[in-house]
Amino acid sequence: MDRQQQLSRLAQRLARATADGDWRAVAALDREAAELLHAAAQRPWLPQEHAALDALRRAHAAAREQCEREAARLDGLLAQMRSRRDGWMAYAMSDELDEVPT
Repeated sequence: MDRQQQLSRLAQRLARATADGDWRAVAALDREAAELLHAAAQRPWLPQEHAALDALRRAHAAAREQCEREAARLDGLLAQMRSRRDGWMAYAMSDELDEVPT
């Protein structure tokens, strides 16, 4: 497979994994892209390879943006859980007191 095909397929797989929210696959594809680009940098780029590289850059930027949005969403969820922790603890302790035989 030539470099243009590798870049194009990698961009497609990255876009698909991002759309699916498959963060493990996104991380693996990010590593794969880094390895491919490191190896590919050993020789000059052809014009059609530049187009495929630009598509990979766009897919990577979209994946990064989606990861940032998901991280912010999870951060908000965790902050919300932390703010309610005292209430949950009180509820759990009152439930345990109700179970103590008298």
